[in-house]
Amino acid sequence: MQLRPKWFRVTSPVPPAQPPRLLDQIKSEPRLRHRSLSTEGAFGNWVRRFILFHGKQHPKDLGAAEVEAFLSHLAVERKVSASTQNQTKSALLYGPGLRLLEGLRLRGKDVAKSVTPHVLCHSPRRPGRA
Repeated sequence: MQLRPKWFRVTSPVPPAQPPRLLDQIKSEPRLRHRSLSTEGAFGNWVRRFILFHGKQHPKDLGAAEVEAFLSHLAVERKVSASTQNQTKSALLYGPGLRLLEGLRLRGKDVAKSVTPHVLCHSPRRPGRA
């Protein structure tokens, strides 16, 4: 018989690990690409919003039409900027579990044709500037 310390316990084998959840996979993708923590959070947030927008359907069941509908909703109803639309598109296209959307090539101007163009207003000159 082998003597073991009191703190040593014989335990049963570890059960097999469950696959990571979708949002955990989404958040790990920017980390693997050495992007910032804020990008990691933003990608997870946009994918979460996309899933909630479509009634909590899994992104594997959604396609190009659903992505276009979500981006159109952001542009027309939420009036987000073009850079925000691009960030959302990147999160949806490059997140793991969403690989079926990789072939999708959407541009902001293709999605939101009904959005009025931004009008730059002329600001008065500041002193000391040419």
